[in-house]
Amino acid sequence: MAMRLSVPCSIPSRIQSRRLRIENAFLNFCGHSDKKRILEIHDTENIAKYLTGKLAHADSEFDWVACYEVIERLETSEKQFALLNELMRLAKQGVFVSTVNRRHPIDMQSGLPFINKLKSNKTEKLLDADEINALAEKLPGNPTWELGHIRYAGIKSHYFLMIKK
Repeated sequence: MAMRLSVPCSIPSRIQSRRLRIENAFLNFCGHSDKKRILEIHDTENIAKYLTGKLAHADSEFDWVACYEVIERLETSEKQFALLNELMRLAKQGVFVSTVNRRHPIDMQSGLPFINKLKSNKTEKLLDADEINALAEKLPGNPTWELGHIRYAGIKSHYFLMIKK
């Protein structure tokens, strides 16, 4: 059985199906082998530890690292890039990072239409495809990467960046 270390968080039921689709995309990306060490990060409540530099894990400690809807909680591109670099340090084979599409008309947490336009949360920097591409292009070592997405109400609701080392 694969060893999976997950950082827990509560997930509202209204986003369960989207979360499962994103987690399935991760499993398709990394493969379904039972002999992989995987770190999954879902925790947006304790984001401070992702801002302080190195996480408490050794270099290449995990085969794969998945980070679900955390990167948009960092308020600058520099902090988002630093998180990507830290995730790359932890992974031997690759990194999977998901984020909500800032251009989607429905807020993914509340389910309300157009609430994204009304929110003024200075601690978030929601991303779109161009911004994710720009972050991936700057990664050191020119890793192979691809940008995927899932749709909700016919519109891209979440992006996921898949990086192979």
